[in-house]
Amino acid sequence: MEQYRDLTEAQLVAVVDAALNQLTCERLTLNTDREQLAVLAAAIRAQGRLLTWLQTRAAQLDATEVAQRAHDTSLTTWAITTLRYTHREAARLVKTGQRLTRFPTIAQAALAGELHPAQAEAITAVLADLPDDLPTATIADGEQLMVQFAGSHNSAELRRLTNHLLECVAPDIAEAKEADRLERQHRQAQRNRHLSFTPDHHGSVFIRGSLPSTDAEQFI
Repeated sequence: MEQYRDLTEAQLVAVVDAALNQLTCERLTLNTDREQLAVLAAAIRAQGRLLTWLQTRAAQLDATEVAQRAHDTSLTTWAITTLRYTHREAARLVKTGQRLTRFPTIAQAALAGELHPAQAEAITAVLADLPDDLPTATIADGEQLMVQFAGSHNSAELRRLTNHLLECVAPDIAEAKEADRLERQHRQAQRNRHLSFTPDHHGSVFIRGSLPSTDAEQFI
């Protein structure tokens, strides 16, 4: 890799582009099924690393207002008009990069290929949902823990770990939040409690109502 050490960012991107031109050449063949799958896995990992770099770079350029100085517009608008992105695509590119920048351990793991982009995006969403007043060290512990979880969980499973993560890194806060949730739930149930009796005029009465779970236990 020494031959790439002194290249500029633009030159390195050109190297990647040129390599892709060669990669699509039909003369390249592999002998075994295992070799083909190994190359596919390596390519997916490389794609994820490149996408992570792209996302964090976009967030950096947005924060430093590069497009504003060069074209008197936002980076999102520049991507829409120049790259033919939709507004949603451009906004997501920047937002994903901003979240990665906010959680550097996750960004570093994704840049190293330890996480694929969907996992990284799921993890940063989980971390962003943690209470704002958690200490920095606790957030850092959460980042490390989520990287470990990514070794055995896909992106959908990672998104469901919000409560579990808080229980791991801040059990006292998790307990207080759960108690608060149950209290709100109980108050809502109390407000919604009702009972009505409606004759059907055929010898029966319809009974309809709602009771808090604790009050209804004696009838179950």
